[in-house]
Amino acid sequence: MKKILIIIPLIFSLGLIGCTGNDESNKQEKETSKVEERKDILPEIKLVLKDMYISINENKDNDKVCREKIEKLNENITDEMIQNEEYKDKLRNLKNYIKNYDLTKISKEVCDILNDMENTDTYKIDLTSTQQKDNINNSENKKSTNKNSESKNNQNKSTNKKKESSTKKTQKCPNCGSTNYNGVVCKDCGFQQSDPESCPDCGSLKYNGVMCPDCGFQQSDPPEEENYPEQSEENADHNSQCNNCGSATINDDGTCPYCGYDNY
Repeated sequence: MKKILIIIPLIFSLGLIGCTGNDESNKQEKETSKVEERKDILPEIKLVLKDMYISINENKDNDKVCREKIEKLNENITDEMIQNEEYKDKLRNLKNYIKNYDLTKISKEVCDILNDMENTDTYKIDLTSTQQKDNINNSENKKSTNKNSESKNNQNKSTNKKKESSTKKTQKCPNCGSTNYNGVVCKDCGFQQSDPESCPDCGSLKYNGVMCPDCGFQQSDPPEEENYPEQSEENADHNSQCNNCGSATINDDGTCPYCGYDNY
């Protein structure tokens, strides 16, 4: 009787141990099954997202076609995929973006998931349309053209200024064409501009008859008008040159018929 009483507890304890072992084994099997299911579903998720990535790149310029293709591919994202622990939040966000059709967010989410799956950063989508790119290029070309045009205009203005400056510096005598003409008197032929207000040295109109404020020319001891001898071309010596104004004609008494300077 005692032996029977000892055996019964042993059998009961062995039974409990066996049950406990079975429970743990079942848990391990379930976890292994979940891991295998998770591994099996990842290729399917990647395949759907790659199709979506290609469709966006090919049809981003045609909003209507792009939307139709994305919505159709969205149907392939199953509840089983969304239950995947690793990407369930991102896939739920993606489906929500597709529902509200926000192409910018859709593109970003698709690229983020694919880059994470493949541990890369090669998946990128540029949503700038061809028309927008053309407009940007045209705008940049116009700016470049305008800059070139402004540069040419500035060069032309600079060239014109140089020409004007050169023309002023190399005035030619209207009588003989000599470049030794200062705008008032020609040192070669004696031609003199009839403007009495011009400086005989530089041609400045600021000349007051005695001194020029531009070049510093100053008339040396200008004779008074009442002391000038009578001047005429009749008794003029055309072979001499006035030491003051450069005129090739002076009177017999040495005075210049133009400026009155006494050369003797």
